Amino acid sequence: MVSPAGRPLHIPAANRQSYGVVAGYPRIRSGWIRARSRLTGGHLYQLWRGSVNKSELTRALASRAGITRISAEAVIDALFGTKAGEGIIASELEGEGEVSITGFGKFHIRTRAARTGRNPRTGETIQIAAGRYPVFKAGKSLKDRVSG
Repeated sequence: MVSPAGRPLHIPAANRQSYGVVAGYPRIRSGWIRARSRLTGGHLYQLWRGSVNKSELTRALASRAGITRISAEAVIDALFGTKAGEGIIASELEGEGEVSITGFGKFHIRTRAARTGRNPRTGETIQIAAGRYPVFKAGKSLKDRVSG
């Protein structure tokens, strides 16, 4: 296993025993492993498999960028925040804009026309109002990396 900078990592014996090491890589279902860089002696956290929540994303960003977790959380809030006055992406979408990150993808808004629907419980016809909703379209580089 290597660090984000490509340096070899030392996986502590406690991690090796609890996760089991196969061909030099820890074998775990999902979650984070804590490994120590041989060159710097600091801990680096890497996601092995599974889904990522905000705190795990904050930890990974702090580790890879070499910043504190508080700074990493501030960066994530600045990008993805949904409260008024917060979040670059949400602010752009709210103002009818779009956010394109070359190779990664594009966030934009789609509109849905008003339509009639049916209440499944009573069977009566109801009017569903028109609406806007956010959409993410993956870029080519991201699609290529995920598809293998």
